Amino acid sequence: MTSSFIKPYGVINEDLEAGDDYKLTFLQNVWPADEWNAKKSFQLVSLRSIGNSSFKLAYAFFLLSLLYFIMIIFILVLVKCKYYKLGKTLTYCKLSMK
Repeated sequence: MTSSFIKPYGVINEDLEAGDDYKLTFLQNVWPADEWNAKKSFQLVSLRSIGNSSFKLAYAFFLLSLLYFIMIIFILVLVKCKYYKLGKTLTYCKLSMK
């Protein structure tokens, strides 16, 4: 069993068109993949100053913040309607023990 990892190694300083064929030549191919029953591959990604072009995590954070905002509005409506069963103490709930 081998671990899978991505090692960012190089930078291409020119624009690449999608759909075109490219040839990659390794000049120093000394990592012994056969000895560990592994395989070599490469991945082309486009990076920006704030990360890569995948927005899945940004969408997840946006949805989570929207959910929190809705919960805050709901709790504020409950407090404005004098629904005091939100607290943990008896004085907040306006209860008394007799």
